[in-house]
Amino acid sequence: MQLQLVLCFQALWMFTLSEFQRPPICDLEEESGPCRALHSRYYYDSKGGACYNFKYGGCQGNANNFQTKEECEAKCMGIASANFTSKDVQSKSPTEASHCYLNSETGLCKASIEMYHYDPSTQKCFTFYYSGCGGNDNRFESEELCLANCTKPTRLPLGPLGPVVDICQEKMEVGPCRAMIPRYYFDTATRSCQLFHYGGCKGNNNKFETKEQCEAKCLPADRKDGGQRDIKWTQGVKDGKCLLEMDSGPCKALLSRYYYDQSTNTCQNFKYGGCSGNDNNFQSKSDCEEACLTKTVRTFTDSDNAATSKRPLRLWSVMVLLAIMILGHGQ
Repeated sequence: MQLQLVLCFQALWMFTLSEFQRPPICDLEEESGPCRALHSRYYYDSKGGACYNFKYGGCQGNANNFQTKEECEAKCMGIASANFTSKDVQSKSPTEASHCYLNSETGLCKASIEMYHYDPSTQKCFTFYYSGCGGNDNRFESEELCLANCTKPTRLPLGPLGPVVDICQEKMEVGPCRAMIPRYYFDTATRSCQLFHYGGCKGNNNKFETKEQCEAKCLPADRKDGGQRDIKWTQGVKDGKCLLEMDSGPCKALLSRYYYDQSTNTCQNFKYGGCSGNDNNFQSKSDCEEACLTKTVRTFTDSDNAATSKRPLRLWSVMVLLAIMILGHGQ
């Protein structure tokens, strides 16, 4: 009798499994990913027919990756516990059940790569500095990607939109973190781009990696001095750090930087590893030239150009007068 009961339950169980449609992600192999974190996760083993624990590295991997055993079983086996049902998984959007709710993690290496993370408390994306390895998946290359992955699209009300915020009018904001990252902001009082040290998180969008980027955004051609500039760089190093040899450092990031090359007396591009190195290392070519070369700037305004165009006419007039005087004297 007991054997018959066991066989009956087994047949019922097999029938239930045959009716359950297992999603394709459950057939994926367990994949820890290339990073080195040790997050406890669960994956479904299609050969063993059960959910098992594994250590997730924190980046990449695949979708056969669940926060809890119950979530894995509900998704891949159709099993619901008293506190967890498959309906719970279905009712969550991909963002609510994903990495967007993890705290930002800088990781294990020593690079300083600007990335974005989602802050569920404010439902906004903020910058942070990633070390180059480790960390978790709450990490995006741009604010747009972060928002696209972690926020739901909202239906805008019909009617006129509110005023568009000009980022160049925003006040300089260091943010609550304590990094000392050189950035430029547009100062409305002086109408120029000024250096400041960004804390590394939050703040606002009046923040640029280089002075060139700041001026391009906040001082377009029609808002500058209106003239053409003749810029000449002459030999003569202004700073001792410019005499240091180019040094990529021991890390393996590939950050585009510039260094001063004594042999050519020019600023050259190189790939910086992200840590150590030396001070002959600039965010942009203009920053390098500003620090290491002497610049002569001559601005030609419209009035200068007009005066220049009149010089041949004046010279011709003088020559005509001289010719008349010579001819008159000869008579």
